[in-house]
Amino acid sequence: MFSDDPRSIMVFPDANSRMTFFSLHRLHEAQGLSKGKGVKVGILDHSFAMKSHPQLYAGGENFVEGGEEFLTDQEWHGYWMANTLHEVAPEAEIFALNTVPFEKPETHAEILAKAIDWAISHKIDILTYSQAAIKKEYKPILNAALDRAHRAGIITVFIHTGHPGNIMPTGLWSGKDDGREADVNIYHYDYSIVPIAEYQKLRSGEKTWWNPPFLSVSSTSPVLGGIVAMMRSIKPTMGAKECRSILQETSFPYTFEGERAPHAVDAFAALKKTMEK
Repeated sequence: MFSDDPRSIMVFPDANSRMTFFSLHRLHEAQGLSKGKGVKVGILDHSFAMKSHPQLYAGGENFVEGGEEFLTDQEWHGYWMANTLHEVAPEAEIFALNTVPFEKPETHAEILAKAIDWAISHKIDILTYSQAAIKKEYKPILNAALDRAHRAGIITVFIHTGHPGNIMPTGLWSGKDDGREADVNIYHYDYSIVPIAEYQKLRSGEKTWWNPPFLSVSSTSPVLGGIVAMMRSIKPTMGAKECRSILQETSFPYTFEGERAPHAVDAFAALKKTMEK
């Protein structure tokens, strides 16, 4: 029975007209060429909820003392990263690497280095990171680990990390990050995960960092990580230098909300180019 009460429905007139990272980066077309099969991607993060979502992960490891629950039970940023990456490259193998030391943030670089060495020994193909920049005094630890990863053939996709071997994404804007320009631009809004606690704060009028439907969480590194996984699935021998070159050659300038993005990624064009190499 239909209700005559207009308050019984909620209408979102532009729900199917808004841009998403799938539409801007031509991800549906790209998935017709590759879905990342055979590629191992490690996510350096926290709160993966591996117990609740075992089908999402090929494996995982905890590198934080006393932090096992952030690998297995807690469900937040790492799960969102894995979920987003799986949307982009659904056949890639995802490894959850719990690496955020909330109680001892000064050890973050050391923990990342341990996780990177684990990734080298386990023949991970791609590592992606979407947390705060490592402080200057700890950068040598991270940079040395990144050197080891790159020598081993791992492609890294880290935000806020200016290491020359790292493929650094940013949102749809230009400007320097960690001392240099980012390599590519990725649509930086994601609507796939709604943090309930923040939503409750919003409804009650409390202050919250989450402001739907915009700026819910940044999408840049897991989206790019998934695109790189699709590229490497086509060409397993591809290194970071060639990958960066193809991504930039096939990118396009894009203006969004008054900001100019010089290298918006075209995943479909990048995969086609990869097939030609």
